[in-house]
Amino acid sequence: MKNNINIRLLKQTDYEDFMQMSVAFFDMPCCDHQIETKNFDSTFHHCLKSSTYYTVLILEYDGNIAGFCSLAFSYSTEAGGHTVDFDDIYIKDEYQGLGIGHRLFDFVYANYPAKRYRLEATADNQRAIKLYQKLGFVFLNYLQLIKDVD
Repeated sequence: MKNNINIRLLKQTDYEDFMQMSVAFFDMPCCDHQIETKNFDSTFHHCLKSSTYYTVLILEYDGNIAGFCSLAFSYSTEAGGHTVDFDDIYIKDEYQGLGIGHRLFDFVYANYPAKRYRLEATADNQRAIKLYQKLGFVFLNYLQLIKDVD
């Protein structure tokens, strides 16, 4: 543990915490649309079976669950190699400002080497954007489009 911070893979006993944090994360103004709870359940069970394409890290502070981070893995011709997308980053309010975010990025860089690390933020999440820029992230001039299929 560094500064009372521990980062580990999701495990079966994290189900309730993961579900509660996922609901809280997607209810925040930094997310621009609601997600069905069944998707959190699917993600949880997928990550327990396989971490090849997607994994969830649990963030702990002084032995308490302080948040989570979801990572998606792919390959990018544009980057010329493997990429890691920080899909979701959630740190509970009472644990913000304690260095967990910085430690998370150091952990991911050390344990998930890639040619490119990518993340997204809504424009109104200025606190997160300032952290990401401080860590060396820059804006891309892409618009993101999605098509969900049932």
